Amino acid sequence: MTEDFTRTFSASEMARIKVAAEARIRDHPVCVSVDASRLRNEALGIASEWATREWLGLPVEPALRLYGSGGDGGTHDLVLPDGRRVEVKATVYPRGVLVFPPGQTFRADLAVLCIRLAPATVRAVGYAKRSDWDVLSVRTDLGRGCGPQWVMEQGSLRAFGELVQEVMQTCHRDVAESVAERCERKSDEAEEDEARWRRRVRR
Repeated sequence: MTEDFTRTFSASEMARIKVAAEARIRDHPVCVSVDASRLRNEALGIASEWATREWLGLPVEPALRLYGSGGDGGTHDLVLPDGRRVEVKATVYPRGVLVFPPGQTFRADLAVLCIRLAPATVRAVGYAKRSDWDVLSVRTDLGRGCGPQWVMEQGSLRAFGELVQEVMQTCHRDVAESVAERCERKSDEAEEDEARWRRRVRR
């Protein structure tokens, strides 16, 4: 049974997302106005990053940050504990594809695709590695005035639950290794203490 990664935000959470979305738009160097369409798209991106961070066990507050005068540069939205960079993409289309804006390409290590199910609900439908993109992306015209673009269909994406499981296992392993190192260090310190005590006794 495939796990369902769906997140519905409360009214107060959506209010925070809206404030952050408006701030990002106004902070952009080419901002003209905060129109409804742009606000909706920015809010969807923030909500998708927030949810993805939650599912991966990462702090959610950075999802509400300002990008500064140059935006996020289209490079990545978050970093996993092992250092891999992840870009979160979102779409309002239920059968939407993983696609990058004109002039941008797959520059992170991984990309997660979320879809909007309702104004306050998003779902992760899968993720891709950059190597997947190189092999499985296809060039097509989405009919949005951008001409032919490279995209990945949802059916070509990896199950998002696999990434969640991988990240959780990595975190647990890192914690276990850290605990083991501390125990080993304490054991070595105990042996040194015992050796010093024996030397004092022999004197």
